[in-house]
Amino acid sequence: MKAYVKKIERLVSLNRLESAIDNLLSTIGDYEPIDDLARSASRDLRNYVISLSQRLHEAEDNRKKGVTTEADLSRERRTISNLLLDLVADLSKYPDFVRYLNDLEEEEAWKRATTLNTIPAYEEYFSAYPNGKYREQTKALIAELEEIERAKALEIKKKAEEEKRRRLQQGGAAEIPGTPSYASGFAAGSTQAAPPEPQTRPQNQYQTQHFSGSGRTAPHAEGAEFENLYAIIIYVATLFIPLVGLGFGAYIHLAKVDGRPKFNKASRSRGTIMFVIGVIMFFVYLGQMGGY
Repeated sequence: MKAYVKKIERLVSLNRLESAIDNLLSTIGDYEPIDDLARSASRDLRNYVISLSQRLHEAEDNRKKGVTTEADLSRERRTISNLLLDLVADLSKYPDFVRYLNDLEEEEAWKRATTLNTIPAYEEYFSAYPNGKYREQTKALIAELEEIERAKALEIKKKAEEEKRRRLQQGGAAEIPGTPSYASGFAAGSTQAAPPEPQTRPQNQYQTQHFSGSGRTAPHAEGAEFENLYAIIIYVATLFIPLVGLGFGAYIHLAKVDGRPKFNKASRSRGTIMFVIGVIMFFVYLGQMGGY
């Protein structure tokens, strides 16, 4: 009954008196009294609500006709609101109607629980109606859902353990039968020799010994030797150019005849430039060689 009373009170608080009255009349119309006494009480309740409805419509009509003012209408609506609130607050005078309202609310609560079909939903219903119509069904459904959850938890745990075992098996180092395990041998203090280190490839192109897995000369050895010889010629020529620049630059700048410079000032300046360029090229050459 509490939920229904709150519903009517909310409609009244929103000044929706027409909706509140219509809802009351509709609920009373659906209600079926269990005996003559309840039937008489239901009739009285219905007539009282109808009288409030008629009073409200009369006030509205008088305002439209100009018989009363807007203030009169507001005052009359407040009076009817208070009468409605007093009525729903004192519904205990109609015990059979209250029983009907409680049954309606229980049905709605049960419908919500079955729609959600969860343990918390059924527990909420059972908490509100511990002796309700669906008490035994609620207990059975809660037990069933708990069993389902336990089964799911066990299945999840089982799958997690299987996945863990699978990963451990995949992560473990599978040893080939008959093959010595160097790692395990050293870990146990074995004197077994360690596996031979793999041959390494030449570090730069000046190494003329060519790598092959068996120690024999690779098929392209002759071509590789030719490439190395060509590279040496290029680097020697590259070294020759800065040395020539250094030599000519120094000669032009420093050469003297009878204690006087052999070349004029402009030539000596060009010689200085050649010397500087030669120095720069020489250091560039050294830098390139350092990369190898």
